[in-house]
Order: sequence, then C-alpha cells, then structure tokens
Amino acid sequence: MLIIKRHTVSETDPQIWDQLVQDLGGSVFHSFAWNRLSERSRNNVRSYFLSILDQEGNIVGLTAAQLVQGNKPFIDPLRARIETDTWPLSTNSQTTLEMVPNILESFRNQVVASQISIGSFAQSNFDSSPKKTTIRKERIEFVINLNKDLSEINSKFSERRKRGLKKTKALVMTQPTFEKGFTTCLELQGRSAERIIQRGGPNTATLVEEDRLPFSEFFKSSYPHFLAATDEDKVVGIVLISIFGEKCYYHRAYHSDEGFKLNSPVFLISKCIEFAKQRGATTFNIGGVAASAENEADPEHGLFQFKNSFGAKQQKCTNLILKNDKFFQHCLGYFSNLITRGS
Repeated sequence: MLIIKRHTVSETDPQIWDQLVQDLGGSVFHSFAWNRLSERSRNNVRSYFLSILDQEGNIVGLTAAQLVQGNKPFIDPLRARIETDTWPLSTNSQTTLEMVPNILESFRNQVVASQISIGSFAQSNFDSSPKKTTIRKERIEFVINLNKDLSEINSKFSERRKRGLKKTKALVMTQPTFEKGFTTCLELQGRSAERIIQRGGPNTATLVEEDRLPFSEFFKSSYPHFLAATDEDKVVGIVLISIFGEKCYYHRAYHSDEGFKLNSPVFLISKCIEFAKQRGATTFNIGGVAASAENEADPEHGLFQFKNSFGAKQQKCTNLILKNDKFFQHCLGYFSNLITRGS
C-alpha cells in the first residue's frame, strides 16, 4: 500500500524538491518554479506537490497537481489536474502503474473537484476508471533525441525546411534579457494568434502584462530561456524554452509577418536544438497536437507536418479526464457543516 503526502508550495523546499525531481528524471512541469508560476500568474490555480511513499516511508515517486477554479465560482466547475508528463515520476514503471490508482483515490478524497484530469499518459490503452466516467483526449507529442549527431537530425528535416534554410541566412539568433523577451512576446503574440485562428486552430495570445512579474520570478530559476531571431537588429521571432536536467521543452513561439517570410520558425527550432544540446539536454520536446491532426482535413494538419519535419519521434499520449464521483458528497458535507454551525 502506497502512502500519498500532499504539500503546498509554501510547505516545500525548492532546492530539495527540484533535486529529487531531477534524480528521478522529471521535467520542468514537476519543478517548484513552474508550479509557483502557475499559482502566481493565474489567481484561480492552487499547486500541490505529491510525494508517494512505501510502507517503510521511502519515497518511490513524486508528481505535481493543481486545482483550477473557473472564472465564475459556483458556476464553473472546480477542476483538478495531476501533472504526469508521460507518467508520475517513479523509480520504475511497475511502481508507476501501481501508484496511479492510489494517487487518484487519495486526491479524490482530499480535494473538492468535479473532475480530475491526468496529463499525457504514454500508453493510450491505460484505463483507470469505468468508461462512463472517463473522457479520453488523444495527443501526439514530438520529441527529438539530442544524443544523435546534429548532422543526422538535420538529414531528417523535410524538404520544406531545406527550402526554408535559403531564406534564413539573414537571420541571427540572440538571447534577449527577460524584460526584452517578455515585451517582444506581448508585441508578437497577437499576429501569431491571428494566423493560427485563421487556419482553425486555438487562440494562443494568452500572455498579459500582469504575467510579467510571475514570469520574472520563474526566470530566476535558470530553467527558462528566450531565444530570438533578428533581422538587421529587428526581432522577427521569439521562442520560450526550458531546460531542466536533461529535458528541454518548447513552450511558446511568436513570429511577425516578416519573420514568417524569412522562415524564423524553422530557424529558431534549429537553433534551439543546438542551444539545448550544448547545455546537456538529451531530449527536446517541441510540443504536440491533437491526434486528429494526422488527418489531412484537420485544421492543425499543417502544424503536425511542421513538427514532424524535424526528425522527432512521435509519442502518442492520452489525457484522461475523470469525473469525481465523490464531488457531490463533498459538497453535501460542506453545506451540512455550514447548516450545523449556523444552528
């Protein structure tokens, strides 16, 4: 029987937690800095760290979880998310399989949430609850193996990228300061979002000025980096990546119309590969798309082709959204206590 211990951000030592996460091969999404960013940049998020212990009290796994309240309390549902990033961190895959039901049951008992989502299981046939209580969202993540020679990675790039290289000769990669990088993101995100919306994709213009302070705190952790593509000292594209241990993640990218014409998206991914490898990363996750994007008729098929053109391994994942059967029991108990105290 595994024991689940829940800690808030304020109860957690950042250095000890992040070192444990790195020792178990975790990602930035499990890190202290990322989860504090989630709390500080969105007032309706509460982050938790979960330690999984065996009966002798030894840590066998770690993961992070979040409670998210909608913008309209009592109308929007209170949702919980357990951040797995392929799996909850554990010492071996067998322990992982055993701990997932325990984490779910523990979290269901501890939080008042109408649904619990579990992110990015690498095995799409995993099932932890009856079908009637589960929504499954299939995704494809693209992960580049940086242990290969860069020449081998380059050889697998699509013809589209090879043609694009001719257009990128004028571009230069720079590393802007946080303030410059964040301001550039605000300036470029609107036009980037318009292009994505026009092809039927989601709105990606999600950064606001109020996010500047929490992101500046995130940058103090040394995990995140801004890389920019400049043309004659003018920034035409920018990406936000993070390097945590041996894992590099591609979080955000924004490009001006000029940048698109100069193929800055291709240029910056190629520079990210070099940048991450030089800093000890062995994998580079360039993000994902819905599994439906494989279909040529899907609005995001172009993005699927773009991400697939960098010689990345396709990692098929399943996001599970579980209805919390105990949610209404929690609510009834809460209101019963209020009535009892009032009387």
